[in-house]
Amino acid sequence: MKKRPDMYPHLTKSYKKTFSFKLATTSFIYPDTYCANAEILAPFVDEIELLLLQGAPSDRPAKSEIEQLHRIGRQANLTYNVHLPMDVQFGHPDKKVRQRAIRVIREVVDLVAVLAPTTHTLHLNRHGTDTSQTAVKQWQRRIEQSLTALFDQGVDPHALTVETLTDPFEWVEPIVRAYDLNICLDIGHLLLNGILPGRLVEQYAERIPLIHLHGVREGRDHLALTEMAPEFIDPVFTLLNDYQGTVSVEVFSFSALASSLDCLDRRLLSASRPGT
Repeated sequence: MKKRPDMYPHLTKSYKKTFSFKLATTSFIYPDTYCANAEILAPFVDEIELLLLQGAPSDRPAKSEIEQLHRIGRQANLTYNVHLPMDVQFGHPDKKVRQRAIRVIREVVDLVAVLAPTTHTLHLNRHGTDTSQTAVKQWQRRIEQSLTALFDQGVDPHALTVETLTDPFEWVEPIVRAYDLNICLDIGHLLLNGILPGRLVEQYAERIPLIHLHGVREGRDHLALTEMAPEFIDPVFTLLNDYQGTVSVEVFSFSALASSLDCLDRRLLSASRPGT
């Protein structure tokens, strides 16, 4: 049985319009519906990252729930970004798998259109383990064919952000350039590979409307920011100082969110106050 919203722990401080960036977090903070999460979190954050991670119609929110999310957003001055399904593969060798990917993404973009999402985040997953230059080139060509078909069906390429995954960004970089796509900078995924985000920010600052932020330590990610390895702390928070897009604290529990927001407060707000 789902709890009533007032039975869950709530944040004690609002961070709406507090940072240089729009503060977001995920729709999976509480073990409840998308609407319950949005309703509870709306007074405290600027935006919700709606995690629509599975492509099957039965796993998507109903149209009535999307309409309710729209009402919550209007009433609470809350915007949304959408994480598109991850169980699709635009570069798969099987044409039927690619066709399903195109269909699923188009359907989900249509479903959430009333919310006017700030971004729709897309995973360009790689199939198989062959990392030879030939295999990567073939995968890239299949990705390009799939994206062309998706855009021909009316999806706006500028509405998408391609997320940095644990594969080298260089593999999707030509596709991002060719289609003038935006980038979702998942700092945690980069840090898992020991890569600091500075180069990508320098090269693509104007194409990064969304950052996924979470702690990384000993090969584990999506941890609270308080769990971030010490060597990553200064470079990451220096980057956030002047960033003006959306930063989504991509964690999946209330305790991880609360401690992460406290960390952001101490690093970005308290440090700038006189006498602190």
